[in-house]
Amino acid sequence: MKCPKCDLFNPDSAIRCDCGYDFKTDRIEKTYLSNNKSNADIKSSKINITKDQKIKIVSFLVSILLVILIWNWVDNLFDSPVNDVVHNENYKEYKVVSKKDISYTKDDKKIVRTDIRVSVNGLKSESELRKISENIILKLVKKSPQNAVSILFYLPGSNTSSFYTAGMVEWAPYGDWGKAGLTKTGNYSKHQYTIKVGGAMGKIVEPTNTNLSVSKRQEIFYNLVKLQDSGFDSGKSYSVIASRYNIEESLVKK
Repeated sequence: MKCPKCDLFNPDSAIRCDCGYDFKTDRIEKTYLSNNKSNADIKSSKINITKDQKIKIVSFLVSILLVILIWNWVDNLFDSPVNDVVHNENYKEYKVVSKKDISYTKDDKKIVRTDIRVSVNGLKSESELRKISENIILKLVKKSPQNAVSILFYLPGSNTSSFYTAGMVEWAPYGDWGKAGLTKTGNYSKHQYTIKVGGAMGKIVEPTNTNLSVSKRQEIFYNLVKLQDSGFDSGKSYSVIASRYNIEESLVKK
């Protein structure tokens, strides 16, 4: 039961409260406490205990909040592919043709690598290749954490099973595909982009003083790469293609 004088809770069998209140006589009598604490002392002690409890509760809640904030910070640090990635849904000048998992195991650790082939509608600059790559990689890592990603770009009509014809992007630790195993899967703090513009056989340069259209030059380059991939002598391939399209050999080499 609660004391009407000091609000202290007492057992139902109590005769007198620690403050001295006698439940039978309804009067303040001498307290049974050996140190003869006064009502003020008892109330003060009670208030101090309540404050201590509040401080402990607040401290506990603050600790939990700090743990959550730190966890989110660490999670963002290691799970974000790159800090400057902007997902641009309007960038539609490309099509993902294929994705291939070429992961391997080293020292009982799986190194996750993905090879992606992309068809583009024409020659792209370095910044354009990066924008496309950022969009593709951002979608990929949301579904599956990676160690490294290789993206090969192809011009229209190119054989996507052969050498790239429009560019190549590697996203890996220090920008090196071969160093995929240096970081933990899903940790992208060391990842960088390595970007090459043009074809694997050499960057495409627009011919000068010619009436060839861009699509025709792309077709010529594609057939040149195809011929060389078949095992035909590289030196002779230029003259063969030049003869086929009735153009100067120098234009084929540009």
